[in-house]
Amino acid sequence: MSLSSFLPIVNYIDAQFESYLTAERASEMRINISDKRVHALLYFIPPSGHGLKELDIEFMKKLSNKVNLIPVISKADSLTIEEQMDFKRQVN
Repeated sequence: MSLSSFLPIVNYIDAQFESYLTAERASEMRINISDKRVHALLYFIPPSGHGLKELDIEFMKKLSNKVNLIPVISKADSLTIEEQMDFKRQVN
């Protein structure tokens, strides 16, 4: 999987922002602006035990400039406390 596989997500977020910006600039539409922007993104990370992949890191860096990114370690209850802390440090 490459970063280009996430391009549709990035394009969708950009398109929603542009759509809102265009509607905000149009004086006749300013009253009934429909806000369809993406305000937050939950990014689920599998608890593989190998930490974050380079693809995860690049994707989170790219999207964190566009939207509030909330990384979630899926099935974190299956990890030990030490593994959870290590994983959290990696994500930060």
